[in-house]
Amino acid sequence: MGAPAAKNAQRAMVIDRAFHVSAPTAAVWALLTDIPRLLPHVPGAQMLQTAGAGAHTAAVTLHAGKLQGTYTISIAVESVDEANHTAAVRISADDVAGHGGMSAVVTASVIPDGLGSRIAVHADIEQSGASAALEQHLAGSATPAAANDFVANIQRAIQSRAT
Repeated sequence: MGAPAAKNAQRAMVIDRAFHVSAPTAAVWALLTDIPRLLPHVPGAQMLQTAGAGAHTAAVTLHAGKLQGTYTISIAVESVDEANHTAAVRISADDVAGHGGMSAVVTASVIPDGLGSRIAVHADIEQSGASAALEQHLAGSATPAAANDFVANIQRAIQSRAT
């Protein structure tokens, strides 16, 4: 029998997802690269502060059945490739109850896709502490519902600006 895992052990996870948005690539790209404008459309997120030079703080509450966690998040834009509609951000999140957190590098690309756009997201995530159970559950079964809400929110935001 092996030794029990340490309570604060680091856990790595990779998430690759793609979403279709019924909106033009330029409009989707403009929204995704404007973090203060984007965050209100992320389920459970609330913008707290912009510190300039691509640095932002936010709060997010994640729900997965009876599991819930609230995190303070720091977002730092690492790179933006306007020509290829690709951006990378570093995200650090700390559970406000002190149960751990995570850090991630998230790369998103917006690609023309038929009459709309495809958002491709790749995230390399390191988790620590007890909150890792919630984060892993969300990455599995709970993520599709939140992703659907996110896509619907983006589409509404872009359509409301177009009218």
